[in-house]
Amino acid sequence: MPFSTSSRTVFVSLLAVLVLVVMIISYWSPLTSDTFHHALSGLSHEFSVSLIWERCIQSYLTWNPRVGEYLAFIFATAGKGYFVCFNPFVILTLSLLMFYMIKGYWCKGESWADISLWGLGTLLLLVSTARPGVTLYWLSGATNYSWAAALWLGFLCFYRRFFDANAPKPLSFLGSCSLVFLGFLAGMTNENNIPATWLLLGGLFFYCRLIKRQHLPYWFYAGGIAHILGALCFLFAPGISARMNSESPGCAEPISGIAECLESIPSLMLKMHTYLVIAFFLSVSLIFYFIKSKNWNWNSSILRLSTVFFITSYFMALVFCVAVEPASHAMFSSTLMFILGTMGLLVYWQQTSHSSLFSSKGIRFSCFIMLGLLALTMYDHFCLYQQFAWRHEFILKQKEAGELHILVPPLEPMAPWNAYIYWCDIDSDPNGYVSQGAAKYYGVKTITTAPIVPSL
Repeated sequence: MPFSTSSRTVFVSLLAVLVLVVMIISYWSPLTSDTFHHALSGLSHEFSVSLIWERCIQSYLTWNPRVGEYLAFIFATAGKGYFVCFNPFVILTLSLLMFYMIKGYWCKGESWADISLWGLGTLLLLVSTARPGVTLYWLSGATNYSWAAALWLGFLCFYRRFFDANAPKPLSFLGSCSLVFLGFLAGMTNENNIPATWLLLGGLFFYCRLIKRQHLPYWFYAGGIAHILGALCFLFAPGISARMNSESPGCAEPISGIAECLESIPSLMLKMHTYLVIAFFLSVSLIFYFIKSKNWNWNSSILRLSTVFFITSYFMALVFCVAVEPASHAMFSSTLMFILGTMGLLVYWQQTSHSSLFSSKGIRFSCFIMLGLLALTMYDHFCLYQQFAWRHEFILKQKEAGELHILVPPLEPMAPWNAYIYWCDIDSDPNGYVSQGAAKYYGVKTITTAPIVPSL
């Protein structure tokens, strides 16, 4: 489709709306749980490179070697305001990387077809990835999941060009250095990203060498080696052993033996598909349509690419059964891969029907539902923000009055139908993980919950 000034204007406006929405929800996301511990200088937010470096080394040796953990230390110590300003652009970048992984070029808003695909992919990212309230908007969760996924996809985007019909263009020296740097960081993102990357790159190697008989450039191997080095630094970190030997390794339940491994599979599939209802509906509907209309053509490169993403998605979810049954938010990268597969099917529908995506009633209905879920997510975050803002002021007033053992009210429960937000909150145990972190953050002896608390 030819370039359209109006389409470019609409695309830029949508980018601005995305940035604004993510910025607002990030601002409303509460400062709680891990973030209390990540804010190394407490309420003062005094940035110290030496303190952050020391804590990163300690985390690598004793608990969590993820690169997202180090980013959490940096932004929580500097202050939530920096995260609120930075996070929207990471999510924006992630949405553009998703588009690139499917189409092989950047979305510049030059056609309505590209804009509609990017828009649908972005909506799926915001509402169909695992626990968006934790993985997209919360400081400690976003750095460990969506930011890590952006690094991971950024690395994989270098290899996307091998799916094109033409031979991939050579990388410049700067591009090769960027690939090696991102490859190493991608190896230190998350546990299930590592085997998924090896599956993808290994499959790509055999596809290019054995099927296409294509000579692979040096940077293909350089990026793979960098990723392996990063993965080895991650997998053999002392913190991994300490974490796995703890009673509850990062909100996960340890698995031992083949019987427990097999028993965990239904639970893993349920956790993955809980947030993929809309993406799953779209994918199944499109596949059924292609089969019914006899438009299913395995020679289509986009169908093969979509299949690769679906296989990788389920592989990433199932690989957890080797060691742990994770918390739902650990499924973020798995759900992200599934969404990429769905976007591939949408592109194939565009190619075969020669119609706009929004000409389909099913797609329009899905967009309506996703926009409603996004609005509900914003509303619930706003309700949480009001409670946490009141609590924050109350704690400061109590501290100013000389009180060092502070009682705060528990949060009002959220609507049971909304599983998009999950927070570990302060409880009645002063030795609890969140309660200890909150007391240290505010500089008092204890902060616990009580059923009745005086008003301000």
